[in-house]
Amino acid sequence: MMRMKLRVAHRMMIAALGLGITLPLLAADTIKLGVAGAHSGDLASYGLPSVNAAKIVVEQINAAGGIDGKRVELLIEDDVCKPEVATNTATKLVSDGVNVVMGHICSGATKAALPIYLDAGVLVMSPSATNPALTQSGDYPNFFRTIASDDAQARTEVDF
Repeated sequence: MMRMKLRVAHRMMIAALGLGITLPLLAADTIKLGVAGAHSGDLASYGLPSVNAAKIVVEQINAAGGIDGKRVELLIEDDVCKPEVATNTATKLVSDGVNVVMGHICSGATKAALPIYLDAGVLVMSPSATNPALTQSGDYPNFFRTIASDDAQARTEVDF
């Protein structure tokens, strides 16, 4: 399970670099990766594995010389899976100069935070936000997920 999370986190970082955040990174000394999600409270068991995986991946990347010689800096923010907290989390990550965000964990928190990231040009990839509108509406071209949307999961379950 942990190996799978590590592979997903590593692939998310590589994909993020290939999907349009490379230009701002050329001038930066570090690449700032935000990890946003429920890191405390009732849903922390969903968010903390992403934090732990990101820590391991960032450590490995930095030990190998970074990405194009740039160190990766991890910025961790807890949104407790609450939309009203997620907007503050997103604002803080953007003001801290984050280049890409892994998270948010819950769909409601993700939806609340996405306009802030969109305005700032920050790429967001969630391992667990499944609300179909997050990707199907076309409102958030900066958002990607590594899990099927609710409607895709439902179709698969019905077909099964």
